[in-house]
Amino acid sequence: TSEDHRLLSQLFAVRQDRQSYFSVSAISVQGLRPGDNDRTFPTIAPLIEGRYEPDEPIMGGRLRLRGSAVMLTRDQSPTDPTQPGADSRRASLGGDWRSTVTFASGLRASPFLQGRTDAYAISDLGTTTAIRNKMSVVRGQGVAGVDLSYPLIRTMDRGQVILEPLVQVLVSPRSDPVLVGKNPDGTPIYFNEDSVAFEFDETNLFRANKFPGFDLYEGGQRINAGLRASARYDNGFNGTLLVGRSLRRQADDIFPLRTGLRPKASDWVVAAQANMPGIALYARSRLDNDTGAVRRFEAGADVSNRFGNGSVRYLRDNLDISGVKQENLDARGQINLTSRWAVSLYGARDLQNDVWRRRDIGVVYTDDCVRVEVIYQREDQFTNTPLGRSLRANDSVVLRLTLATLGG
Repeated sequence: TSEDHRLLSQLFAVRQDRQSYFSVSAISVQGLRPGDNDRTFPTIAPLIEGRYEPDEPIMGGRLRLRGSAVMLTRDQSPTDPTQPGADSRRASLGGDWRSTVTFASGLRASPFLQGRTDAYAISDLGTTTAIRNKMSVVRGQGVAGVDLSYPLIRTMDRGQVILEPLVQVLVSPRSDPVLVGKNPDGTPIYFNEDSVAFEFDETNLFRANKFPGFDLYEGGQRINAGLRASARYDNGFNGTLLVGRSLRRQADDIFPLRTGLRPKASDWVVAAQANMPGIALYARSRLDNDTGAVRRFEAGADVSNRFGNGSVRYLRDNLDISGVKQENLDARGQINLTSRWAVSLYGARDLQNDVWRRRDIGVVYTDDCVRVEVIYQREDQFTNTPLGRSLRANDSVVLRLTLATLGG
């Protein structure tokens, strides 16, 4: 849904082979949401990314070299219309090495090393909270660690069950964010363009750096630990349950409080999934490290057969990236009328505000080369005013073309 409210124009080129990857792109953003101001959106030009991985092992392990550079330009500050927007340039160069050893006892150890250097040039920071209007910063970071696992396998007549303790030990200097200013209460403001939105869950529990971008990174001495149970059966059923958390020597206020990663002992993450022919189920949650209360919960199901396919998803987040509680339910489905023609349905319900965010109904044509959809779409936009809630319906007809080899 969010992609329908932000338009991206891109010019890009990509080169890729078995050992390397290189891309360069230029991107501009146009906003369609109420209150959007295009002057506050950055123009991203250029964005350069590269990766090289030698074929031969290096010291018995895999070596990967990475490079990245980006330039962001804004016309206007998102928070102060009287100020120009912050402009920034970043160049990064790093590498990581990893090896894996399995001992006769069954213990599996994967030692790794990661290092990176970042160079920043930032200007037009404004005068209200900034330390200074522009700055140049060069910083380095590194981490040494090891992943340990000890899978315990029990084989039965029609399948097997695996119980696998997981531990990741990491040692690195404290994180070194780029300090650009301070709030009126004295709390620091860190430069952060690419790591604003992320959730702590099973997908990044065992990542050495849980931030998705470059501007912020995780540091200090820490341990990520978990227990994973898996089952696989000959009838096509398989399932996985993972429970884990992060423990660090010192609390780190670089993490937003809502993520549950700031204190020495993080929140618990619990994730489960089950698959059987035609059906996939999943659930994930984050539990408060002290009380065990559910801070975030998500669950869903996907169904597919010859008559069509569908999915349903429920999400409750006590504090999302906007600082508000979120609870919603969305469902989509496709009913096959013939081998090529189908009807599609979609609905998104905001349970917190008791409104429909979006409702779609469409006609779909599909063959081996192309997918064409004509969709009638109704979106209910609302705002809270002193006199109550103001609702406005937005109706549109969407034509979506997807080429089998090129995408939508």
